[in-house]
Amino acid sequence: MPLENDNKKGTEGEEDETATSIIKQWLTHSPSHGIGRIGRAKSKSQLILWLIIVAVFTTAMIYSIQDVTVQYMSRPTKISIEMKYETNSSHFPAFTFCNINPIRIDLFSEKLNYDYQREKNRTISRWLNTTDWWKVLNTSMIKPKPISPGKRNSVEEPDDPQLSEGMRFAKNLTADEFKQALAEHLYRLLNFSNNGTSNYDQIRTTYGYKLEDMLLKCTFNGRACDGAFRNLFHPEYGNCYTFDHEKVGRQSSFRSIKGIGETNNNDYTLSLELYLHQQYYSEHLDEKAAFRAFLHRKHEVPIVAQNSLYLAPNTYSKLVFSKRIIRHVSSRASPCRKELTSEMSSKFKTNEDNVYTQALCIRFCEQLFILRYCHCIEPLAMMFFRSSTLDVNGTIASATVCNLTETCVAVKQNFSSDDCTECLPECETFQYNIQTSYAKYPNVKSYDKVWRDIEEHFKNDTSFTLLQDTKGNRREIIRENMVAVEISASTYGTEILTETPIWTWTDLVSSIGGQTGLWIGISLMSFMGIVELFVLLVQHLMLMMWKECKKRWERSKKRCSINSEDIVKN
Repeated sequence: MPLENDNKKGTEGEEDETATSIIKQWLTHSPSHGIGRIGRAKSKSQLILWLIIVAVFTTAMIYSIQDVTVQYMSRPTKISIEMKYETNSSHFPAFTFCNINPIRIDLFSEKLNYDYQREKNRTISRWLNTTDWWKVLNTSMIKPKPISPGKRNSVEEPDDPQLSEGMRFAKNLTADEFKQALAEHLYRLLNFSNNGTSNYDQIRTTYGYKLEDMLLKCTFNGRACDGAFRNLFHPEYGNCYTFDHEKVGRQSSFRSIKGIGETNNNDYTLSLELYLHQQYYSEHLDEKAAFRAFLHRKHEVPIVAQNSLYLAPNTYSKLVFSKRIIRHVSSRASPCRKELTSEMSSKFKTNEDNVYTQALCIRFCEQLFILRYCHCIEPLAMMFFRSSTLDVNGTIASATVCNLTETCVAVKQNFSSDDCTECLPECETFQYNIQTSYAKYPNVKSYDKVWRDIEEHFKNDTSFTLLQDTKGNRREIIRENMVAVEISASTYGTEILTETPIWTWTDLVSSIGGQTGLWIGISLMSFMGIVELFVLLVQHLMLMMWKECKKRWERSKKRCSINSEDIVKN
């Protein structure tokens, strides 16, 4: 019996000790000096002192950890700079040029005259089938259009005998009439091409300039490159052409270049000699005479209206470019995009893998905005869409090219790029910084040589022979039309700026561990001790709950046995 009583006392002591001493025992043996002092405090004043110290230091630790976490969540970056000198032709940028006069007046005027005569014949035929046709003849419908008062000088100039009937007809049109006719032609061309199966690089106007009309000579790395151009139709500039060496990439002789030790002035240089054909300019269009050029990344859709430059006649333009590549880090705080959006990929109809640019995405977003309200697409964007049938939020089934005179197009003034949430910055940005220098071309001793080259190029062009016979002054012809440009890389090479995150998750964990160790002396192993304390407390709680349930079960079982005995007695 004494032994049994001792065992009962020991069990009760363990139960009482388990409820209160687990935490005290952990505090006493805690590796943290402050927490250990709390567990080993021998007086109330000592306990309060260490409680205050631990509370203050824990608050400072929490503030420091919060500051570190906020810095990590802001995703700060650092930039590393690398200089790389590239001499491989695959890294040479694309070069797009357009004649700012989109059409040849000699060809387009014949079309205008033909359309006018055809419509005139249809009208006369319709009049002859009318009962009162003799009354209709007195109207102004079959009379030539009157020349606007401001169209010519007060003293009429005699007609040039060399002008064709179509040229005379175009000369009598007002500026608004001519621009309207040109706009209608370009819009019909875009609509026809979009409803057909042709790719965008196959769209061109037969009344514009062909490549052989403008390109006299092309050399890249000292080798001929006349076949390295692809067509790009622009609604404002007509037929444009882009130099892309990959078009002839299968020719090893074109792609191979000399080593750095064997370089000469022709290496990694594109040289073009161009011809403007000012005699085919229209007085109703741009008053300038030049080519518009755009240096851009390969596979990038060039937006010619931005970051372009003019190449003037009688001038040798030297363009020295330096390339900068900025590689951004995509994060939740500053996301970026590498590829076209799914909607852009489904709508663009190019036969290439176009690279994503934020400017192109915003332009695309703007067109969808116009499409939503005007049910049409601007000409500049129409040439890149797969079809004139588009769906915008399931509400618009089809669209045509917008007429720029429509008042609805003014709705784009309400467009804001802030609404284009998908148009993120590029993850890899290419920037071309261009330094320009100019010289007169040709010099006074080179006119004869340049003229021989021009004659050789246009030897089968009867219109050029006619111009020579009419004008006679060869030097004036060269000064008005000859354009030369040289594009080469800077000696500084390519500057590559790469963003990398300052904070990684390992840096975050290490910093938190440093803060906890500094303020309250806790390491990762100490945190495992806290986990152990939590497990012991949960285990103790479950044990107490089990004992309580067991006691209740025994009590209920005892009541049931007593009730059954009473029933048997009764």
